[in-house]
Amino acid sequence: MTVEPVQIDGVVTCDRYKAWLSQRKGGGLMKRIVVKLSERWRQLLGLGLIVLSCLSTPAYTADTGIQVMKVALGDYLFTPSHLVLTAGQTVTLELTNVDNITPHTFTLKDSSAGLDIDVEVPAGTTESVTLTPASAGTYPFRCRKKLPFMKSHRARGMEGTLVVVP
Repeated sequence: MTVEPVQIDGVVTCDRYKAWLSQRKGGGLMKRIVVKLSERWRQLLGLGLIVLSCLSTPAYTADTGIQVMKVALGDYLFTPSHLVLTAGQTVTLELTNVDNITPHTFTLKDSSAGLDIDVEVPAGTTESVTLTPASAGTYPFRCRKKLPFMKSHRARGMEGTLVVVP
């Protein structure tokens, strides 16, 4: 079955279900229900991202007092991609690769701040790295993986920023 492109509310689509809905007589109610469900899923996705960002806030271990930040690596993204630390404070980054196949790295190199990090994080694993940023500033981090004939992970958007405050 071929589905010709159909214009729905000014948007051209080849989606079979949307095309079927638009071609039904009296399908206005079903169409409104589908749009409402789509809005609800977008709201739930937004709520999920907020919850995920709350899970990424720093925590302190009871026995050492070292700040722990959880960072997820996957789908060519760091979550969160913006980390804020305090200069001179020791922090442990728990780097979890949520991809099933793709390995990633967490690479941050700036000798002036005392940051020389290059951690391999194989698929489905968690690696920890402890660091103490020496000076305030903004430092980019990235994944340095690249497969032959493909864009690098960084070019696909796998980069972030570490902000060190005084």
